[in-house]
Amino acid sequence: MGLWRCMNHIRLPVLWSHMLKEYCRALCICLFGVVALLLSTKLEEVARFIALGASSGKIFLFILYQIPYILQIAIPLSSLVAGFTVLSSMSASGELTAARSSGYSLSSILSPLCFASLAISALMMCGLLDLSSESHRAAKSMEFDVRDEEPLAFVQGGRFLAEHGIALEVTGSIRTGEDAKDLLLCLTAPGSERLSVVVLKKAHAEAKALLGNYLTVISSQTPQIADQKFGSLIIENADAKKTPTDFVHEIARSRKWKPTADYFSLAVVRAKRHELAQQVAVREYAGHSAKHLKRLLGEYTSEPFRRLSLSLAVFSLCLAGAVSGIRTSRMSARLLHAARPLLAFGLFIAAYLAGKNLDDVAPAAIFFYLLPHPILWMFASTLKTRLEHGMEY
Repeated sequence: MGLWRCMNHIRLPVLWSHMLKEYCRALCICLFGVVALLLSTKLEEVARFIALGASSGKIFLFILYQIPYILQIAIPLSSLVAGFTVLSSMSASGELTAARSSGYSLSSILSPLCFASLAISALMMCGLLDLSSESHRAAKSMEFDVRDEEPLAFVQGGRFLAEHGIALEVTGSIRTGEDAKDLLLCLTAPGSERLSVVVLKKAHAEAKALLGNYLTVISSQTPQIADQKFGSLIIENADAKKTPTDFVHEIARSRKWKPTADYFSLAVVRAKRHELAQQVAVREYAGHSAKHLKRLLGEYTSEPFRRLSLSLAVFSLCLAGAVSGIRTSRMSARLLHAARPLLAFGLFIAAYLAGKNLDDVAPAAIFFYLLPHPILWMFASTLKTRLEHGMEY
């Protein structure tokens, strides 16, 4: 209670209070829109998860797990837009002119936004990015758990079948306890280069078997004579057929995923990096190849810098957006005035994606992760100096 009373006596300067309030308001509004926009890009992944037969509770939890991972990009982008919006609004309303007439320099006016964005950057680095990695791993684990429970639904999804050259068309669902009809399956029988067709008018999926009615199998037999081009066509019919699906369960369980560095907290990443460095040293000392281990070591070495880049982006983009939003003249906004924040974000995202693609080559990845920040700082400093001397464009 004593600490709370002390905090109540703290009074921020009017400029700080006003700018922090406007920045937080703009940040929250932008963050809501950006999260909704980026979440729509996950619809295909959510639809694939729904097709596996997940319950409504798991579907909601799966969507919820996507939000912390989306916030990695949503917060820096929202900070850029919020910084630009606040200073652009102050310039248009005359508040910026009034503040400068009262003796405030541009550095003093930008200080509240720098303080707020740096605080958010620290929160991202210390907590949000670890939460993001945990939620990302939990979502992936949930997807594979549901797939193990409903392997037939996983097969019906088409990705597994496409990898094995199998085509499946079915009306309805073959999840456990549900019925399907008009099932058409085309595949190549083992040891043969000829297609076989399976037609099933009605199917019912059980826990470890698939029940089918009115089954027709059309296959071909290899010619007995070498000069004969065509073999015999075999058509088999059955009123009912029960096919065990144990092999599908085994295939689903064997196709496990291997989490990468961005699925772990920062403490685990550092521990794994230390362990991989020791393994590489041991193998090289023994004269064995350690190419795969070196690639993993590169990923775990560059991962902390990826997170550092995302955290610093909140400050760097906010500063670049805020300085770009300042207008000292009475002229209408030009195209370049609005294009500067887009160019700043484009520079950051291009360097980030380049580092992400080269994450197994640690020096190159670290270079691209850190490259945009000094460029954005230099851009903001140069533009601020020009504005202070009355040179807006």
